[in-house]
Amino acid sequence: MAGYRPPTPSPSFIDMDASEVLRTIATLNTRSSLAQTSNELDETVKVAELLYDVNRRLGTVTDYLLR
Repeated sequence: MAGYRPPTPSPSFIDMDASEVLRTIATLNTRSSLAQTSNELDETVKVAELLYDVNRRLGTVTDYLLR
């Protein structure tokens, strides 16, 4: 076959210098931190919505009892 090329073997290791390794670790750490912060923010929003709903219902009950 004229256009056939055998697959190139993948390297058994990646040749990276220390600065590239540190940059990669920093990038992964930042992404992990951002994901964790986003999850915590979502949980905080859920708690705030729950507190708002409880406060609103408590206000309704208080208004009813004071009539």
